[in-house]
Amino acid sequence: MNPPQPPLKGGSLYDLLEQHGREYQAKMMHEVPRAEVVEREVYILQRAKGKRVLDIGATGPMHEAIKELAEVCYGVDIVEKEEENYFRVDLDRVDHLPRLENIDMIIAGEVIEHLSNAGHFLDLLAEYDCPIILTTPNAFSSAGMYQMRRGVENVNKEHTAYYSWKTLSTLLERHGFQMDDFRWYNGQPYTAEGLICLISKRTR
Repeated sequence: MNPPQPPLKGGSLYDLLEQHGREYQAKMMHEVPRAEVVEREVYILQRAKGKRVLDIGATGPMHEAIKELAEVCYGVDIVEKEEENYFRVDLDRVDHLPRLENIDMIIAGEVIEHLSNAGHFLDLLAEYDCPIILTTPNAFSSAGMYQMRRGVENVNKEHTAYYSWKTLSTLLERHGFQMDDFRWYNGQPYTAEGLICLISKRTR
């Protein structure tokens, strides 16, 4: 006859498994807030109109459109170019952003996923006390998942990271920011092409 076994800590085996399940869910399962889908360009340009803007990642048609609508637009990017109010900056290496007066808004569109040190970038942004629009591709986009089923990763070869709602919000919180507004851009909720959010320094 086998000797009696001590009771399982915390009750029955069923209770123990249930408890483990709750711990797993608390750590790993995160409800994503409901949010509407917007056009990235429209969302940004509506908020940049008439403002003094610092545009980080200042290249291409989007930067030109911001310059047309903003009161003043300063640009920051890593590439060399001759342009008024433009600064060549390596965001992974600098200790400070250009010191500019009376900036109303920062736009950092499709930048954070290119960087080696995203936390350092957020610390740079914290030098300014103004709203920041941040956009980045969605880690769970339907296009990306479709291609991955075929064994193909659909990603810009210069990207270093994928962001989801949870990973982005956690990174922001760690560096003293709060998410004041969150939307998807291009596609359907949850599996859209990207995330777009309005952030600010967290008040304690």
